[in-house]
Amino acid sequence: MPKAATKTRYFTPELFAFLLELRYNNTREWFAANKPRYEALVKKPLLAFIESFAPELERINPQFEASSSRSWCLPHSGQSHSLSERVSTWL
Repeated sequence: MPKAATKTRYFTPELFAFLLELRYNNTREWFAANKPRYEALVKKPLLAFIESFAPELERINPQFEASSSRSWCLPHSGQSHSLSERVSTWL
């Protein structure tokens, strides 16, 4: 019998309430005073979501790597994609 999946709630009403407060109080002073709330309500849950979803993303694309560490880097192909180089026909 398959193991029952446990439902983890990453996106809580408190997270969205914090983001709404941030929208109306988007200053350094307000954020500095509320940084512990940001860490607990936004950053920690979103990093947990990324880590829990990583196996599914890897299944879709094995080259994709989701990590909460800051030691990763984005590959750079040496290509530039400025607005002036866009193709004029969009589908």
